Amino acid sequence: MRVLMTAALIVLLSACSTSVVAQERRVTAVSRAAFAKVVEALEQAITDQHLALGCQADPPKGAAARGIAIKDKGTTTVSYMPPPTVFAPYRHPGVRAVAAGLDPIFNATVDQALGGR
Repeated sequence: MRVLMTAALIVLLSACSTSVVAQERRVTAVSRAAFAKVVEALEQAITDQHLALGCQADPPKGAAARGIAIKDKGTTTVSYMPPPTVFAPYRHPGVRAVAAGLDPIFNATVDQALGGR
């Protein structure tokens, strides 16, 4: 169940266009590590938490494939919608319980990847 629900949630590693309301509910953490290092740390943290990554965006590789260079500014931002926010439209108590259970797991995963933020 944990893997299935995790696969449904996507950890975004780049800025996304979302509504102002959704942006306010977003969890954002900044690291001074390079993007590639943060991606590697997140992948390791996901593995350590016994989770599965269902989808991953990699803006530098996507941009490079199109001949666009992204300059490293010395920080990487990890941003995601917390599970209770993602599942808020589903009012079933079971769904809300799963979301509440996933919230600390997501927090621990990002904390581990970013060295305690």
